[in-house]
Amino acid sequence: MSSTFPSVLLVPEDDISSGASGRLSTSTGKESISKESTTSAASASSENPLKAKSQDEVVADAERFAREHGLEAYVEVLKRVALVAQNPDALDRVPGLTDEEKAALRLEVEKPWSQPFMLYYLVVMCSLAACVQGVRELRICARAGLD
Repeated sequence: MSSTFPSVLLVPEDDISSGASGRLSTSTGKESISKESTTSAASASSENPLKAKSQDEVVADAERFAREHGLEAYVEVLKRVALVAQNPDALDRVPGLTDEEKAALRLEVEKPWSQPFMLYYLVVMCSLAACVQGVRELRICARAGLD
């Protein structure tokens, strides 16, 4: 039995909002979405939602998050983290950020793979162990006829 579902979602031209940057083109009798519209949709979905908020709103959200999750002891850190997340390129303009925190954040950007070797080794070994466990479980279920 073969599947009759299309591999691409086809959208009629009437369903595209007037603000869409791309147009549908027809080729070989089928409609397809242009590369321009998919690129703009992808960039819109990956945009930083905190950039649209003011610093006061971001700080208020961080304080509310800390209260709701019992993290009152970390409210000052969470406020600084929220401001960094709002604009990661402007570390010098984040109030209250210490020189040590700025240096650590810059190190993360400049050398993202600078963690100890044993950490990477541990991640690889745990991943391999999970794969082996999955294969064993699959074989056990297959033998028992429970797959």
